[in-house]
Amino acid sequence: MFSLEMPPQPPWEGIHPLVVHFPIALLFVAPLFVLLAGVLGKYGRWFGLTALMLLVMGTVGGAVAVSSGDAAYHALEDIVYGGWEVVEQHQQAAKSVQNWYVGLTVLYAVLLAVPLVVSKCNQWKYWLPANLVFLALLMVVNIQLANAAHLGGRLVHQYGARALLSDEYDRPQPAGEEAAADFDEAAFDDLMGWLTDDEEDETDEEVEEAADDEAVDEAADEPMEETSDESDDP
Repeated sequence: MFSLEMPPQPPWEGIHPLVVHFPIALLFVAPLFVLLAGVLGKYGRWFGLTALMLLVMGTVGGAVAVSSGDAAYHALEDIVYGGWEVVEQHQQAAKSVQNWYVGLTVLYAVLLAVPLVVSKCNQWKYWLPANLVFLALLMVVNIQLANAAHLGGRLVHQYGARALLSDEYDRPQPAGEEAAADFDEAAFDDLMGWLTDDEEDETDEEVEEAADDEAVDEAADEPMEETSDESDDP
């Protein structure tokens, strides 16, 4: 359904899923433009600038993702057994990768600035090896980013980690609590009343049966007493 209404804004602790995919996509696309910048030489300078912009936006977005992820960690509630170890691994991997991207972004900015200062470097035999070396470093760090993202995916799909929703939404309840919320007290009272009535009926029947047994025993003892009395008469 088409709507212009903005969705509810989650708290800072719950915004991590909304921001984490943006920098990952940018940083995974950047190697393509680095390669084009190296192959085209001085004619590929704009591809190099595009790659630098992607690195800057991805690194800044990554900082936001790491910060919101750290806040989500402190607000994280119980997860499936074994998940906390994966949480620690995810945090460490993300922070390490973030530091690497900061360094790579600065390095690539220097790489692009060198031909502006040294005119002899503004040629293909500088652009190609410089960009290829940088591309190799960038791909290594991208693999580390993929591993960190994989750990985050495991937290969600394997261990049941969930982000905090906006206060406008009802907090989801565990299965036991949800079943308890749907519990019909009136039906329960009716059931207990029916069971109680059955127990009372059974008790009354047992009392009646016991009374009948006593009456039968008394009736059986009376002739024996009369016979005994007659035998005692002379």
